[in-house]
Amino acid sequence: MHQLRTDKALFTLLLICFFIGGIHQVMGQGYWHDIPRKLRYSPSGQDFVIENGERRFNRALYGYHSDFRTEAGDQPLFSFYLPGMGGHFRLGVQVGDQSKWLHESSQVKASYSAGMMKYSITDQLLGNGVISIKVMPLREQEGAIFKVESEGLPATAELIWVYGGVTGKRFRRMGDLGADPPSVFDLTVEKCQGNEIMVNGQNELELFYGETKDGAPRPKMLGSFPLNAEIRSAAPQMMDRPAALWDSTVEDAPVLVGKVPAGNTPHYFAIYRPGFQDLPYQGLAEAYSQADGARKQLANRIQVKTPDPYINTVGGALGIAADAIYDAPAYVHGAVAWRMPLPGWRGAYVADWMGWHDRAKTHFDGYLASQYLEPYGSRNDPDTAKHLARQVEKTGKSIFNRGYISRRPGEPSSPHHYDMNQVFFDQLVRHFDWTGDVRYLKKVWPSIERHLAWEKRNFDPDGDGLYNAYASIWASDALQYNSGGVAHASAYNYFANKKAAELASFIGEDGEKYEAEAGRILRAMNETLWLPGGWYAEYKDLLGPRNVHPQAGVWSIYHTIDSEVPDPFQAWQMTRYVDTQIPHIPLAADGLNEGEYHTLSTTNWMPYTWSVNNVALAEVLHTSLAYWQAGNTNEAFRLWKSALLESMYLGGSPGNFQQLSFLDAMRSELYRDFADAVGMGGRSLIEGLFGVKPDLMNKRLEIKPGFPAEWEYASLSTPDVGIDFRQKDEVDHYEITNRFGKEVVLELVVRAKSAGIEAVKVNGKPVEWKLLENQVGKPAVLIKTPLGENSRISIAWQGEALKALRFPKEVTVGESLIMEWNDAEVLKLHDPEQLFTANEIVDGGFEASVGSQIGDKTFFAKLKQGEMTWWEPIAVKVLPRLEITAADNQSPSALAFSVSNHQEEEMPVSIVVNGKAWKAQVNLVSNKAQEFTIQDLSLLQTGTNEVAVYDGETLLAQQMVINWELDALAKNLETVDISSAMNDKVTAIFRNEYLSPRSPYPTLQIPVQGMGDWASFGAYMDIDDRGLRKLAGEKGRFALPQGIPFATSGDSSENNILFTALWDNYPDGVRVPLSGKASHAYLLMAGSTNHMQSRMENGQVVIHYKDDSKDVLSLRNPESWWPIEQDYFIDDHAFEIGVPRPVRVHLKTGKISRKVHDNYEAIDHFTEYAIDGGAATVLDLPLDPEKELDHLEVKATTIEVVIGLMAVTLERE
Repeated sequence: MHQLRTDKALFTLLLICFFIGGIHQVMGQGYWHDIPRKLRYSPSGQDFVIENGERRFNRALYGYHSDFRTEAGDQPLFSFYLPGMGGHFRLGVQVGDQSKWLHESSQVKASYSAGMMKYSITDQLLGNGVISIKVMPLREQEGAIFKVESEGLPATAELIWVYGGVTGKRFRRMGDLGADPPSVFDLTVEKCQGNEIMVNGQNELELFYGETKDGAPRPKMLGSFPLNAEIRSAAPQMMDRPAALWDSTVEDAPVLVGKVPAGNTPHYFAIYRPGFQDLPYQGLAEAYSQADGARKQLANRIQVKTPDPYINTVGGALGIAADAIYDAPAYVHGAVAWRMPLPGWRGAYVADWMGWHDRAKTHFDGYLASQYLEPYGSRNDPDTAKHLARQVEKTGKSIFNRGYISRRPGEPSSPHHYDMNQVFFDQLVRHFDWTGDVRYLKKVWPSIERHLAWEKRNFDPDGDGLYNAYASIWASDALQYNSGGVAHASAYNYFANKKAAELASFIGEDGEKYEAEAGRILRAMNETLWLPGGWYAEYKDLLGPRNVHPQAGVWSIYHTIDSEVPDPFQAWQMTRYVDTQIPHIPLAADGLNEGEYHTLSTTNWMPYTWSVNNVALAEVLHTSLAYWQAGNTNEAFRLWKSALLESMYLGGSPGNFQQLSFLDAMRSELYRDFADAVGMGGRSLIEGLFGVKPDLMNKRLEIKPGFPAEWEYASLSTPDVGIDFRQKDEVDHYEITNRFGKEVVLELVVRAKSAGIEAVKVNGKPVEWKLLENQVGKPAVLIKTPLGENSRISIAWQGEALKALRFPKEVTVGESLIMEWNDAEVLKLHDPEQLFTANEIVDGGFEASVGSQIGDKTFFAKLKQGEMTWWEPIAVKVLPRLEITAADNQSPSALAFSVSNHQEEEMPVSIVVNGKAWKAQVNLVSNKAQEFTIQDLSLLQTGTNEVAVYDGETLLAQQMVINWELDALAKNLETVDISSAMNDKVTAIFRNEYLSPRSPYPTLQIPVQGMGDWASFGAYMDIDDRGLRKLAGEKGRFALPQGIPFATSGDSSENNILFTALWDNYPDGVRVPLSGKASHAYLLMAGSTNHMQSRMENGQVVIHYKDDSKDVLSLRNPESWWPIEQDYFIDDHAFEIGVPRPVRVHLKTGKISRKVHDNYEAIDHFTEYAIDGGAATVLDLPLDPEKELDHLEVKATTIEVVIGLMAVTLERE
């Protein structure tokens, strides 16, 4: 049987790939991490509503364009941010001698209504009465007005309010959700200290706080309160009850307290900053009304009406958030945290998509003025102070030369540690699609040319057409490509050059060189990065063996699709990559249908470090947009709505555009109205769901609706366009309103619903329609008509509804298929992933034979039904004929697994374990998994067991089943002396400086110590092997609890590891002589890996036999290669390894365990799962006991990593 080992190894690899490829399907229903959740907010018209919510200060209210904001939330408790703590305001009620704060009432209904908060409050103390509060931020100045109304209260009811606690103290992240605790906004005695309160006869407040600076008066806050109110200073120590506070006497720290009869007329309360107009009480009603009018303009800027109430709230929330991230002359990184101007990332897209074209130009002009005009050229200046991980950030150094956009708008200024040029110029070249502004194009053309030259000069210096990425996207804080050719950066540059070539013709410029460069990039991406499985690889190394890194992040999917790189077939395949390879996390919560919604992690890379494996709203929204662009509309909508539900309804802030989700295992929910999420919220709604894509340079407007086919109505209104869709009987009605101010040609692209069209009319007159060729997903109909101010289009469908191709979701290797359809005719097949070994169109169907490649596949069938033709994408999983699956839980006394027969017939087989017969005859029932348990310990190995299924001499299936619970005490285990090959101490791994080879070009790269990333360049773990040395002792030997011995020196002066690496510090491979025969090898190994080397081979251990054959242990991150400084975090959602945890030996303490460590340490900004002193990993490899051993080889196969072998133990027969 052993002559089949080469085929067996291949089969094992295929099975592993099949297993890993299938692990990212949506998990079964169950709370994420067993944390119960519920749908917190519900939609009511355009409002987000919650009753008796428990959160406070969780909804930011924005007004004047500045850092100032009002904090409100589920509970009627309010504070202000200046920046810095601007005080706390709350209301209570007193009836007779009873009193309470309103947030303590038995029923509090809170509604976020696009920029304002509304509360309806009832309680036993109020009788049958209701108190309502409306919180209105001011638009023309920094402040807010509270409108309080009462109805049906007892006649003696009085309102009591308190304001105070102004410190001006800034918070770590400006008091934002998930970063600063809500308590930073609470009213405390300490915050009131130093406050000085002055109230005049008109009940107008001056509250002084802080210290004087440079002789200026103390800063202050202002307020206006009802004229008939009593106002006094009180002691915050007595805050428990309003009545007690009112009766208190100030000791050393005052608060302002007031009381007014509740009555039946509105009361207004204003709190605001000086420097603007005063707000006397008599003018508060009008000021409130004006602020509300301005709010409504923003809330109604984008209007959405659909049958789905959870979608109808989005327009208002988007209008407010998009305005909040603008602070002239530029867009800022976030409405709350990170409120700073940046040329990137994606927030500024809202300017054009939401009709603020003047703001777009202001933003562009500010940053174009900051573009460096000199020096010319390119330099490689790695910063020694930052461990060579990034470049020296000084003007004229590195990439900071002619064409670079500065960190701040205006005159050229200091550089930033990001390349925000790519997204900035992407927004700029798309701006002309929305405006057709030739005059402005002429003005900015030199800047566009400088940018393209800068990108080429700095990031494609070798001219291969693939561009390096230097922190050029939002999720880049640990992305370091070592000057490799990167998919997303290349895609950005493809689109920029393609658009430049098009735009040049409008202003008399020569765009030929840009067209040539776009073609060069496209060829390079398709020839080098496109993978047979159907997606673009993340990148290709410049250094070492120039490996292709296949496991792409979602950014490499959506950026390439958004940049129009793939053809229609490739684009659909890429969405299938996300479906099958990117972790899907179910939205499991009370109030949601089980299994209906899910979100995504950005990658499945490990180990975790910030920005590379997160659950981020902007990333999911951008991915959903890519699905729409690829024509995968059903999944696009599902993913998009899931993201909004998670952020706006399940999340901690109503109507929020969060940065990170609660489902992010490392950071949890983070930030409010983060600019990237807002920007992609706007694009995904307008361009995705409603399909608005103008091309005003060519006087075109394409509208390609992407909403669910079952919707009977849907409308969108923006400052540029209006879409009103109605479906009645078999007729679709569209009313399109043009607000661009110029006539365009409308190209309405509609997914066909039926096999034919009876008639198409525009403004009541029949017009021609055209069936678009090569449409993937659904047939599409083009209706082209001039569009002045308004057009009404009707499409009368006829014939049968379109039928999808019925194809099995699963097939088996080698299966012969005969597919026949009566509904539609198959015209052609397109099989880019080589699913079939042969196929033939027969009588409107097809016959095909399934090939040997297992896993998720997609092929395309060109169908014809009636008047419609289209390419139907068909997703299928190819299963092996037989499949061996390890049991989830193994015992110390047996090996458990199952064998699934995926074929239609019963199959008699034999089962062999570790080369020895176990079952001579077993009948495997068709289409069923059969469980097996091996209790004969003489057949089993501690660790990896090779289970094989045969039909006679023919190998049908093979799988490695791991069980580290078995002991090896009865085995003949022999340690191998490899001390002569040792070349270092394990403690040296991060004490070294890894200086070469490194890129000769400017790039981000791993720090000089060999761990960390460019953003965490100082990350360090001092490896300490005292515990291992002590275990080994004078005998130089220790054993695992399973009984496996290892030989390693206990003398700290001696080398105890054999290191290999593609760094010049160590050889790239080392050989150790072996002799005799063995059935198993146990290896004690330690070394480095990182997220950029994840889901790929990092190195190999190769056992060579005398007959020139070999067995190979592939060291793959994360399945079989672990970083010495930390454990992988594993949660079986975004972080999954697909195999059992290995045995780890803690070097400092001597602890030996397979369990999650009970005392992890943090390495700041790098990991929370560090093991003090580091840990080695026990690995193993089954061997052929019939063959003579020759030597063992250890080698590194990718850059950046160090592979180390510490001990070898062989099991002799």
